[in-house]
Amino acid sequence: MSTCLEVNGLFATMILSARSSQGAGRPGSNKSKHPLLARLSTALRLGGDPKFADLGDPERLVFAVQIAPPAGMTLAAFNADLADHLRCRHLASLEPVHQSVRSGTQTEGQLFIQDRHPLVQHLRREVIRCVEAVAAGLPERPDHPFFGRRAQRVGLAGSWSVRLQAEGRHASHIHQEGWISSAYYVVVPPECADTQARNGWITFGQSHLPLGPHDAPLRMIQPEPGKLVLFPSYMWHAVTALTQPMERITVAFDAVPAL
Repeated sequence: MSTCLEVNGLFATMILSARSSQGAGRPGSNKSKHPLLARLSTALRLGGDPKFADLGDPERLVFAVQIAPPAGMTLAAFNADLADHLRCRHLASLEPVHQSVRSGTQTEGQLFIQDRHPLVQHLRREVIRCVEAVAAGLPERPDHPFFGRRAQRVGLAGSWSVRLQAEGRHASHIHQEGWISSAYYVVVPPECADTQARNGWITFGQSHLPLGPHDAPLRMIQPEPGKLVLFPSYMWHAVTALTQPMERITVAFDAVPAL
């Protein structure tokens, strides 16, 4: 009985804390609802509620697709040249403050807006094409917090690059600015190929709350150069730590329905 009371009390605390955090966003905005949706997903999951499958199941709501390189260029060559360019933008020597990055760097500003390099702009067009293709296949559910924002055209609310090195990882987090968030893999270190250790893999479903062993990742996706992973912005996600002194470079963005 005491265990049930503790769990129910914890769920209540999660929901109340999420509601209090709603004030950070504009009233009625989707941004303000993301902390609530993330915590609600965790509560439904740990409580064994079947509604979790509809709201936060990464097996249903996470998509992995492949981008196309520029005409006359292989995907490997595109990623190699893009990586050379992105390294020049990683000017910081320390991880960013108040972000999920640990033992790595993150570019400043809006990558796809501020960087007019042809390879960056090709990637921008490709990720928009991929997001719009995924969105076209979503069900029409106006009452659903993810499906209900389904749109034919999308824009980008933010874009950046992350460079992880030895012991680099991402703490579990959500994105408050987007509808669909992402990870595009430019450089993937060899240790990510180990399907037992699964270092440097993106994980979904585990919150950043101290909820114990039952709050474990529900899905892990192996990074591969050229792969683009898309998921609801309110979904908990993280990256497991690297162990070798080699880099892992990604580009990420938050997509929103176009006005």
